[in-house]
Amino acid sequence: MQNFREEDLNFLRRAFIYFADKIVGIGGFQIALTLLSNGDLTDEEISELTGIPITTVRNILITLQNLGLLTLIKEKQKNTNWINYYWHVEPLAVKRFLRDRLRESIINLKRLNEQLKEDEFYECLNCGMVFSRDEVEETNFKCKVCGAEVQPFEFNINLDPLIKELADRLKGVK
Repeated sequence: MQNFREEDLNFLRRAFIYFADKIVGIGGFQIALTLLSNGDLTDEEISELTGIPITTVRNILITLQNLGLLTLIKEKQKNTNWINYYWHVEPLAVKRFLRDRLRESIINLKRLNEQLKEDEFYECLNCGMVFSRDEVEETNFKCKVCGAEVQPFEFNINLDPLIKELADRLKGVK
């Protein structure tokens, strides 16, 4: 198991809360906070602590587990042979999830950067909409929204520095 500095653990905790919130909403946010504040918990305990119905809790937990953000720990009770299931936040799993999302973002930004450099774009000065050449050829160089003439438009965006910065950060997340 990887040892993390407290600073790195805090970052991964914040990342876990952020991802849980963005992926499943306020319920994910509440569950993430509850797990990080209380440690490993059963779904019933999470439901009790958050006030979220058990079915909703289970759906959220399974969603986060399927994404690799949570793990389920089985614990057999010695005297009854009952099995308890505890939900666990593994910092390494959060780190992997973050690394994978960062990789995907870099790939998508590279594609977008190439498209912005290679394709022609047109803008409607009337409503501000921007269209690709293919789109305006279909409408005889008229705006799809308001019908006005479109003018050539050049994106003055260079994504190379952002892509490089993200790639550098990715190296630090290995």
